Amino acid sequence: MRGVGFLENTGDSPSLDRDPRIASMSVSQIILQTTRDIFQNSRFLQAADAPERACRRAFTAVFSVAALWFVLHPYHGVVHDGRLYALQALNALQADQFASDLYFRYGSQDSFTVFSSLYRPLVAAFGVSSAHYITTLAGEAAFVFGLAFFVRTLLPDRREALFAFVGAIAEQSSYGSSGIFHYDEIFATPRPFAEALVLAAFGVAFTGKPVLGWLALAAAAALHPLMALTGIASLGLLAAQKDRRLLMLGAATAALGVLLGASSVQPFARLFETFDPEWFDIVRRRCGFGFLTRWTIDDFLTVAAALGPAVICLRWRDRALRSLALVFSVVSLCGMALTFISGDVGRDVLVVNIQPWRALWLSRLLGNIIVVVIVLRAPPDSLYRWPLLVAAILSAFARLGFFMPALADFLLIVALAFCFFESRSAKPVTASIRKAVLALSGVAAVSPVLFGWILSIKPGFSTDCALVLVGAVSCGLLIALDRGRVFVPGASVAATLALAAALLLNDRRTEWRRFIEAPGAADDLRGFVGDSANLYWDDSPEIMWFKLGRPSYYSCLQGTGVMFYRGTAIDYARRGSALAKLDAPNYHHAPDHACYHQPEQPTDGPLSLDDLRRVCRALPDLDGIVLGVALPDASPRIWNSPAPRYYVGYDKIETVTTFYKYMCRDLRSFSFRLERAEP
Repeated sequence: MRGVGFLENTGDSPSLDRDPRIASMSVSQIILQTTRDIFQNSRFLQAADAPERACRRAFTAVFSVAALWFVLHPYHGVVHDGRLYALQALNALQADQFASDLYFRYGSQDSFTVFSSLYRPLVAAFGVSSAHYITTLAGEAAFVFGLAFFVRTLLPDRREALFAFVGAIAEQSSYGSSGIFHYDEIFATPRPFAEALVLAAFGVAFTGKPVLGWLALAAAAALHPLMALTGIASLGLLAAQKDRRLLMLGAATAALGVLLGASSVQPFARLFETFDPEWFDIVRRRCGFGFLTRWTIDDFLTVAAALGPAVICLRWRDRALRSLALVFSVVSLCGMALTFISGDVGRDVLVVNIQPWRALWLSRLLGNIIVVVIVLRAPPDSLYRWPLLVAAILSAFARLGFFMPALADFLLIVALAFCFFESRSAKPVTASIRKAVLALSGVAAVSPVLFGWILSIKPGFSTDCALVLVGAVSCGLLIALDRGRVFVPGASVAATLALAAALLLNDRRTEWRRFIEAPGAADDLRGFVGDSANLYWDDSPEIMWFKLGRPSYYSCLQGTGVMFYRGTAIDYARRGSALAKLDAPNYHHAPDHACYHQPEQPTDGPLSLDDLRRVCRALPDLDGIVLGVALPDASPRIWNSPAPRYYVGYDKIETVTTFYKYMCRDLRSFSFRLERAEP
């Protein structure tokens, strides 16, 4: 079998398999050629251009795209799941120093990836903060090259490839529920590396090298099995259209998995396990993103925005893009169906663990690419290109926090529907409809100004505005080059300044985050914490992990393992329900939020010593509680932080610089008068 040879462009674009310039190259040569080609647009580099002028145009294009990348990918430090992977590395380096932490106590996800083995040496050599930053940059670089390789082999037209690349990095990258997961994430996890390998696998498959493609997918599976499964299923379906024997191979592989499960080999044995009612209730509340019955209308708008562009291109002559869109959509829909049938209804442990709905990540990425291609291929007199272009721009604003993600997805769906009907209608659009569409597009285009005003209370808002300005300059330079305008002297200087500004503004860590990541802890902080073995520091497990090198008693983040281990789920619920009485920042959530816990004894009014006493009595293993609140009639230890801690609410920002430690042994040993009747 030569490869996925049916992936040929039978329309205006030349077949990739028949292009001797690509088909005859090695993978390394293809990567080098891709790096040159993706910026060497025929409009950017005219044949009559002098070499120096051509070089300056390419220089401007490269620096403009790089500036746009850093604008749209600000660095927020060790955040999100990056905290867990850093903690796993520390635990391995320090001989299970964090073994009593809730995240490790009953098992962790470290056994499912080789990433920690590669990450640990960096943490040992450079520390958590520097190792995280280096790994984040490496993941971003890998994703950039994987994406560039993918779009260049998918889209032979250089202009389309360049702007498809820009669209993929600029438009919203979230998929699934609650905006939790994104492709091209900006923190150190194995996901960006696995995504890069999956994209590279399709790239080499397009050039007739399927063995290298499957090797890339195997490497991706070793790093992050969940991200790789989508690529394996999609590439398998593509290849099976040419060689039906691969369907039998896929069936045999599935049968082998069932056999391993029947033989109690982990994790395949989970296929024959179901959640008991208590465990399932905890998992469904904490990990609602994994159950379609917990998704909201906003989540399904995200799905529609990811799959909608594929509908538009199903009748294109570009067979490669059409086939890829169809297969990605089928795999995504099958993943969602499997999630609902075996997860929501069947309560199967393995299916919930592998989260088949996450196949949506490839559909989301390809959908962003297709939107750009639709705009570029639209006839000059078409009307749908304008609402589509505005929807894509608003998607980029949503990524920067200047627009509502769900509303951006909704507008994209409306624009795609308009595109679908206009492109298939034999009647021309009337003048009144044309004016209405253009007017609405204009109003939508300026709406981020209103959202920016609403968000002006947010810390770092001025920096966000500066980033938007730098991004606008970068896009303006790319558009000017694409239009074939006379090269403006100083454009290369402008691109250089834009990149410098983007790099300067890229570090968006708060003062608190910088303090946490700085090595070492001052004596006053260590004295404040003392020898408490089980200490709950509200809404900040990182200060326990990375600043003090100690386990954390509880946080919402530590509940990520509830779907994998029953012990974690039961203990997480026990601790969370008791601590919910504090009404602390960890619990400022709506009842449908993942971190919400129903207090065992709901109370009204401000927090009191009686509330702390109830918590300590409900949790006999808890030694102390650290809050940013001073309670009357108490004598806590006090620590003044050198950096402010911000708690951002819907309508206000709370700044905390003083923390108070309340010891449970003192609270348990004294009797406090109840100020209100017990419910």
